[in-house]
Amino acid sequence: MTRVAGESVSLALAAPLKPGDGVVLDAGNPAEREEGGRVYQVEPARSAPGETVLRFGHGDINWSRVRAGQLVWKTNDPALDRELRATFEGEKVRFQRPINLELHGHAGAPLTLIARDAHGHVAQSASALPLAAAENQPLTTERLRDQLGRLGGTPFSL
Repeated sequence: MTRVAGESVSLALAAPLKPGDGVVLDAGNPAEREEGGRVYQVEPARSAPGETVLRFGHGDINWSRVRAGQLVWKTNDPALDRELRATFEGEKVRFQRPINLELHGHAGAPLTLIARDAHGHVAQSASALPLAAAENQPLTTERLRDQLGRLGGTPFSL
């Protein structure tokens, strides 16, 4: 920060900053409370080429605690937060990772399912009850693939 004037500061930005972003004005003393808040206005400094003037809301910052030479850190970017949240919130699956399933079992023993992915991750689960012998339809590979392939709403596919 090169200059403090009124309710604004002048500085050379190292990264983009826009109205609505949150910043902290670093006093350089971790024990001391730091001033900060939302940026209301960003404009080029008329008197210093390459510098930017940041304006804040009236009363948001205690200007008696702010000095030229302090560092300014961007602490929040609402637009970036919205963009990032969209990648992991909601019901929509954004990617699917193929997995291989291996099934073991016989009548009178628990059914064991082992899942593996290409990255070497392995998960295994066993049924709480032993398998019963088939009475109507035998268990075929096609039927197993159909039943176990129902992975809707998950990031996995067979």
